[in-house]
Amino acid sequence: MWNPISIEIHNLFAHKNSTYEFKNNTCTVIFGDNKDDKGLQNNGAGKTTLFEAVCIALTNESLRGLKKESFINREADDCKIIFCLENSAMKMKLRIERQFFRGSKPAKIAIYENGELNSQIVSVNEANKRVLELIGISREDLLRYFIISQDNHYTFFTASDSEKKEIMNRITSADMVNPVIEQLDLKFKEKDAEYKQINDEIGKLSDKRELLEEQKKEVLANDNTVYEIKRITESKETAEEVIRDKKNDIANYKKRIAELDKELSDIVLTDVTELVKKKKKIQSECDDLESELLNNKKLLKKLKNELGLTITCPHCQKEFIPESQLNLSPEEIREAIGQLNKETSDLSSKLEKREKSLEKVKKDILIAEEQKEEMDNLSYEKNKQQRRINNAQETIKEMQDSIDIYDKQIAELKRKKKDNKLLNSLNERIADCGKQIDELVNRLQPIADEIDMIKFWQFNMGKNGFSTYLANKSIKIIEGITNSFLRKFGVDISVLINGFKILRSGEVREKIDVFVLNDGITAEQFMSKSGGERGRVTLAGILGIQHLINLSTNGRGLNFLALDESLNNIDKKGIIEICKTLNGLNITTMLIAQNVEDIDIFQNKLYVEKNNGESNFIQ
Repeated sequence: MWNPISIEIHNLFAHKNSTYEFKNNTCTVIFGDNKDDKGLQNNGAGKTTLFEAVCIALTNESLRGLKKESFINREADDCKIIFCLENSAMKMKLRIERQFFRGSKPAKIAIYENGELNSQIVSVNEANKRVLELIGISREDLLRYFIISQDNHYTFFTASDSEKKEIMNRITSADMVNPVIEQLDLKFKEKDAEYKQINDEIGKLSDKRELLEEQKKEVLANDNTVYEIKRITESKETAEEVIRDKKNDIANYKKRIAELDKELSDIVLTDVTELVKKKKKIQSECDDLESELLNNKKLLKKLKNELGLTITCPHCQKEFIPESQLNLSPEEIREAIGQLNKETSDLSSKLEKREKSLEKVKKDILIAEEQKEEMDNLSYEKNKQQRRINNAQETIKEMQDSIDIYDKQIAELKRKKKDNKLLNSLNERIADCGKQIDELVNRLQPIADEIDMIKFWQFNMGKNGFSTYLANKSIKIIEGITNSFLRKFGVDISVLINGFKILRSGEVREKIDVFVLNDGITAEQFMSKSGGERGRVTLAGILGIQHLINLSTNGRGLNFLALDESLNNIDKKGIIEICKTLNGLNITTMLIAQNVEDIDIFQNKLYVEKNNGESNFIQ
């Protein structure tokens, strides 16, 4: 695995000439002091520049997506970054030198592998590809699980289902089925081409037979029985066509019924009665609050009117209200007004909250009613489709009875037909074509069976089969590793991740639910937990996925984790415990946190000081 050794920064942001040697396998906390602006305290000191430099060195892009004109020091025309790493397993040292210039001058990059310049790299794109190839990690994963900033904060637990699946396929063995699927696709193309070739030959023979049939028709043109045979045959064919159409219609109706059944099964009806009761209760609460609020406002008005009658004695300067109706002093009235204002504000706040709850219940009632209406509509549509099936089946029976009659009539006419040598010859040739067609059809069937088998394996190796199995296996790996790190953090919480499910219909429910368990029992949604709990779970998940990514790189990977104000929701005690844990994990960790500046307990610290517009590392 690659370990960062050192980094040199020249004219990057406020750092004109800064060098930092990494303390590997430990957790280092970064503090800042902006002496140029005491109002900013530690902000703007240049702490994040270290992470920016690492990101730019590895990916050629700023961590925050800034253009070069924004990160080159304002007093300089260029900036330079030199990042050194070492991989003991690969017995390799890597030195990355990048230089950026103002204006249109292109950037420069040099890569030294074991002290020798890689002269085969002739462009920045090639260099970028080579760096990520050596590290074995994509730029996307670097920014998600290795260099975590407040601007690109990302967590597996809040990602979409498609993003979760893509993560699992990338960092686990789920992608190993892809070569198998590719081979199946190639085999399918081969057999499909063979099938089409034979089918084309059948088509040519069918055309030949059709031509012979046309010649036969000419021979039969003068036969008196031909017209009747033709007429009856056409009627029979019409009846057969009707049967085929009705069978196709039945298949479509049944397919539609299956779709409707699925839609019906997916609808979960909500008890409207309970929602209505809840609505009435909340409405009653709102009415009571409004009534109380109105009374308060009336009393306030009365008090203010009374206070407006206040007179100050010209001799003793004492305030009094002549002919007061409330028998209260001006001071008592002011105190009462203040209390009523507070009560009125509280009542308004309570009323607003209950009104929001009322609106939500109203929406829930509307949704429940819409669900009931949708179910009724679907049931009506299903019954309509069934009636269509019954009608089609009756039509098929009627047409089949007609076909039986036509067959008897045709057989009787054929017995009356004159003996004709040319006709017999044509019949033989037509029969020979039919024989050849049958032979080709027999050859076609095993190929069709093989194609069906390939399709079977394509289906089962795809998302409906083995791929889903591997995805769920990956989910449990992520769950287990995350919980392992949570135990190391010393917290009594764990995660439960529910994965993909194959439904009765054969479709895959590609939804991944993440729950947080307290004491291993009570499951709650991830976003329902406190900021501190989510912060610990997120960090554990990042460490877990980082571990899996590094395992998948076959000795490459990156022993580095940068956290830029990603733990701000965790209290000081929690951050101390996390840092102690990180120190024991042999991970080179760099941490910036807003709420740790007054803590001296950290073993490893890096101070970043900004003075007279220049930032420097003070180790």
